[in-house]
Amino acid sequence: MSVANCQSVDKRDIGGKKITHVTKTGVHFFGIGGAPVTACIDALSAEGAKYVIEAKGNTKDGLPGLTRILTTTGTESCSASGY
Repeated sequence: MSVANCQSVDKRDIGGKKITHVTKTGVHFFGIGGAPVTACIDALSAEGAKYVIEAKGNTKDGLPGLTRILTTTGTESCSASGY
């Protein structure tokens, strides 16, 4: 089973709003690729969401971003919900 560039999109009507939830999983190599939180926010936007309710995942900035680059390779995932 490959985990490269897997994405799931779930859309539901909750409380009169169309809520979209995006989950991505990917492999990164020296910080390239993978599924940083910005990838889920971008995917959420591509699905038409204008507001982010919640977003989780690794960042590409600051100390966590440096750690991500130094980890050489690994699998990461992110998720974001919005409307």
